[in-house]
Amino acid sequence: MRFKAILNNPVGLHTELGQTMEKLGPVCIASFATDKLRFITYQDNVVGTQAWTDLAATCLFSDYRIESQHHNEINFFFKIPDLLHITKDLSEITRIQVGLKRRGDQNIILFRWTGVNFVGSKSMEQKELPIELVRRDRLELIKEPVTIRTPETYILLPPLISLKPASEQFKKLSKYITIAANMNGELRIEVESAYAVCSAQFDNLNNPSLSGHDPTGDPTEFSHVRIKSEDFLNFLSCTYLEPDDVICNIANETQIVFLVYLNLDMYQNEDAPIRSMNMNPNRCQLTCHLPIYFD
Repeated sequence: MRFKAILNNPVGLHTELGQTMEKLGPVCIASFATDKLRFITYQDNVVGTQAWTDLAATCLFSDYRIESQHHNEINFFFKIPDLLHITKDLSEITRIQVGLKRRGDQNIILFRWTGVNFVGSKSMEQKELPIELVRRDRLELIKEPVTIRTPETYILLPPLISLKPASEQFKKLSKYITIAANMNGELRIEVESAYAVCSAQFDNLNNPSLSGHDPTGDPTEFSHVRIKSEDFLNFLSCTYLEPDDVICNIANETQIVFLVYLNLDMYQNEDAPIRSMNMNPNRCQLTCHLPIYFD
C-alpha cells in the first residue's frame, strides 16, 4: 500500500476544506482513489449532519501516486483538528511532500518541506497526521443518504453569508427553524417560539434545472422542512469555501439536501502544474444532508 504526492494547495486544504469540515463534524473519512478524492464527515450511530465532498486529486496534489490491493484505493479516518494543526502554517510553503508511512503500530500521513529560519538557513521540517486505515468492507457500510424522492423545490441560494445574521438571531429564539422555498424564486427562513414568530424572506432567486425532472405543480407553492438551528448555522460555515453556487433541494416534510459547488484551483501555489487558460477548472462538490425534525 503506497501513497505519495506533492501538496500544491495547502490553502485549499486548510482554509477551504478543513475549516468547513470541522464545523460539520470532528472526524473525517478520506477515500483516495487513482484520480478522485472523497472526504466524508460521518459519525456511527449519531443522527446529525453528513457531508460528502468529491474532488479531483489534481485540486490538491501533483505527482500523485497511489497503490493498493483494493483497486488502488486507500481509505482512512483522521481527526480534523489534527489536520488543521498541521496545515495552518503551510500557506506560504511550496514543495510539500506527503506520503503514507508507518511509525511503529501507527499509520501516519507524513508532511515534509524545506523550511527557512530567521537567519536564512534551510532545514527539512515535517509533521505527522495520525490515521486509522479503513477496510473496504467497513467503508461499504457507510452509505450516503439516498434521495427518498424527487424534490418538489430546488433553488439557488443567495450568498451564504447573507443568511447568517437572521439565522444567528433565530437560533436565540428556538432550537428549530423551518426552511421553505418554492419554484418561483422565493426562500423563507422561519422560527416560532413562545414569544414570537419571525421570518426572513429572500426573493428573485433562481430555480435551476434538475436533470430528469420537469416540475408540473404550482410554482408559488412552498415546500418546507424543520431542522435544527445549530445544524443550519454549521452548514453556513461553507462560506469558508467561497462557493460558486449552492443549490437547496427540498422534498416537502421529508428531506433537505444542499449541493455546494466550488473551484479550489484558484488557491493552488506555484508548485501546481501550469494549466491552460482554456481548460475548465476542476469543480469540487460538497453534498450536505441535514436531518429533519417534526413538531
